[in-house]
Amino acid sequence: FPVTILVAGGLGSRSKNPEIPKILQEMSPGISLLDLHLRSEHFFSELHFLLGYGADKVVERIEKKYKHLESKIIIHIEDKKLGTAGAISQVDWNKYNAERYHVVLGDILTNCNYDSLDSKWLESTKLGYVAVHPNLHPKDSDRLEINKSGSVLKLIPKGNDLSAPNRA
Repeated sequence: FPVTILVAGGLGSRSKNPEIPKILQEMSPGISLLDLHLRSEHFFSELHFLLGYGADKVVERIEKKYKHLESKIIIHIEDKKLGTAGAISQVDWNKYNAERYHVVLGDILTNCNYDSLDSKWLESTKLGYVAVHPNLHPKDSDRLEINKSGSVLKLIPKGNDLSAPNRA
């Protein structure tokens, strides 16, 4: 499997309880987004957490509840708010010797077959792929313009061109 990067450092300002990091918020009693991501431990050979807001709480939960995965988990904590692209670019990925990476946003859960996505990606010979979905708040979300063959033409920053399709 490719190395997986889980981006989980956002403030959660739209979440039910912004005092708790989004990835630690419960989806059902006793089950957080973190639990749901790590329940699918078979989809990664190595998992890099990119943390920011509430990183200490997330690390504490991982160390307490997921000790059995410690050899597969690497934690990176941003020292200042960088955003998704900034958090990804602050890490020297060359030292991890991975040929491919999956980047997963920690506040999004998906029921997808990573093996199938990975196979299609390799067959395509494209540099990368993006799995996207419509969201409930397109006015404050980045969106993508995609052509008929599924290639990304451009990123539409939040607040711009609200007539563009909601595929973010």
